[in-house]
Amino acid sequence: MIAAIAGQRAWVAEAFAGDRRFGNYVSTTDGIRALPKGSWIFFVHWSDRVPADVLTDYICVGFHMTPLPYGRGGNPLQNMILMGHKETRLTAYRMAEELDAGPIYLQRGPIPIDVGSAEGIYTHVSMMSIDMAHEIWGKKPAPEQQSGPIVTFRRLEPEECALPPKLTTDELYDRIRMIDCPGDLPSAHLRYGNMILHLTDARHFGAFVT
Repeated sequence: MIAAIAGQRAWVAEAFAGDRRFGNYVSTTDGIRALPKGSWIFFVHWSDRVPADVLTDYICVGFHMTPLPYGRGGNPLQNMILMGHKETRLTAYRMAEELDAGPIYLQRGPIPIDVGSAEGIYTHVSMMSIDMAHEIWGKKPAPEQQSGPIVTFRRLEPEECALPPKLTTDELYDRIRMIDCPGDLPSAHLRYGNMILHLTDARHFGAFVT
């Protein structure tokens, strides 16, 4: 029986390269299927839906940036920031057909999310995920069913990345940094005359955002 880290983002690959406790890294579904059935697959910031045969043939462990069952669904970091949360927790759970609904192995935190870019936060969380994966792989604890109120987030649409008018400086800072990373959403932007200005690398200094 072997274990592998499955990731599709550069920050996951970098975290894996800096921690070689796992010898296998895969970035595609075909790469997973090339591994022996029954292997443990730890999905770190994996965006694609995992096919049913992979969920059946492998022990699939996902990582979600909320204290499940609170915050099931898409864009957990962005939704947590928009809702005013200053910190979150990382949940490792056994993946199932129902999204983010499987039993829980571990939760770790708190993770500050009130400062820094999305990419910086994701980099930190990727390293945490690999630490948790190593603990789960070593101890193989029995996961426990989720308990508590279920809160489901919706995935943000690209048009929601346009900055609305009359934001406070705190809201402007959060709106820029929460999508400041390569991925499925465009960077925060606004229209200025005939131009569209994309905003990144936000810094917050009192009443100013630069």
